[in-house]
Amino acid sequence: MQGRCAAASATRPLFHVDLDCPFLRAVVLQALARRPGWAVQEAGPAAAAEESSCPAEACCSWAEYERIDWARVLGGNLHTTAYCVRKGLIRKSQFAYHTRKWAAKHPQGCLAGGVPETLLFEMWDSEYLDEALADAFEVRDMVDGVDWWILKPSMTNQARGILVFNRLEQLKAALLEDGAEDVREWVLQRYIHRPLLVQGRKFHLRMYALAVGALSVYVFTDVLTLFSMEAYSDDPTALASHLTNTCRQAPLDAEQEAACVGLLSALPARLAAQGTASVGEASARCERVFADCAALVGECFAAVSSELSFLALPNALELFGMDLLVDQDWRVWLLEANAEPDFVQTGEALRGVVDGVVEGAFQLAVDRWFPQAQPPTGYGAAAARFVKVFERQDPRAHGRMSFQ
Repeated sequence: MQGRCAAASATRPLFHVDLDCPFLRAVVLQALARRPGWAVQEAGPAAAAEESSCPAEACCSWAEYERIDWARVLGGNLHTTAYCVRKGLIRKSQFAYHTRKWAAKHPQGCLAGGVPETLLFEMWDSEYLDEALADAFEVRDMVDGVDWWILKPSMTNQARGILVFNRLEQLKAALLEDGAEDVREWVLQRYIHRPLLVQGRKFHLRMYALAVGALSVYVFTDVLTLFSMEAYSDDPTALASHLTNTCRQAPLDAEQEAACVGLLSALPARLAAQGTASVGEASARCERVFADCAALVGECFAAVSSELSFLALPNALELFGMDLLVDQDWRVWLLEANAEPDFVQTGEALRGVVDGVVEGAFQLAVDRWFPQAQPPTGYGAAAARFVKVFERQDPRAHGRMSFQ
């Protein structure tokens, strides 16, 4: 969708920035500084209220979701960096429902064997917990000490409210605790309790996905490996060994940050160091892991973008953090998708990853919407660090799509 708006000056369109995270705001402003064709307005501290501070003359806005001028976006008069409706992807219960529905219709697809079994669970009153569990008979009838599950609130992120359990009584005790009754909607996901370990520690993968317009999806080639800070334990209550979110690990210094956050491309050397495989063998396996991750993300967007709970807009882009896990057999599992990913978790040492993600978003979307504000020809190659994994060729024809 070609950009159109009132010019902020005789020659330059206006780009509005309203972000709470200083880390991301600095990266976005740096990308704009490389584009002298833009006039830039940064929202001040007063913008913390949940209302848009975007001026009427702005034609592009990178802002917190709650402060986007949705009336102008939906009217086609403003380009922005989020989709108005995307709960079908980021809400855990709907993500589970849509991927399961897609897998049932496409049993040969990668989602059919690439998303852990996930059950939806609603609890309205703790006094009726046993009745609520009747709808999740796979958990109600679990074999204690053998079956492993993870409980997650449907609408939270950063590992809040999570429980790993292998005994039914552990689940019941957690759901009867104070505060649990405030959460109505949960998901119960079969826990991958035999993950691939590196130096005895569990990790998961964070792959950044860029959705553009209605709809092309790209994944960034630098994939993060996010490690727990404690050795993996067969005790499900040892959460520090099971949860790999950096917000839970809270590294204190650069050394701990390096131990918690790395790149998939660095994994072969670490695996070779522990004697798991040679560097060549591990490199080949990691290349296969990347390909499997990309395929899962592409098919995931195919699954959710055909639903009413995901509305792709031609004048929007959005960055998502896709979380995946590799088990001890090198099988890749797609766990969940996150809107507004916490880029701070990348850390200062790998800040170049975030720079590349944001610059690539500009090159693949913003620069194409507003060619008059492009940076000098030949600047960077961030777009080349993205791989297209899905494209809906005609947003009005749900049957026409292509995987890359």
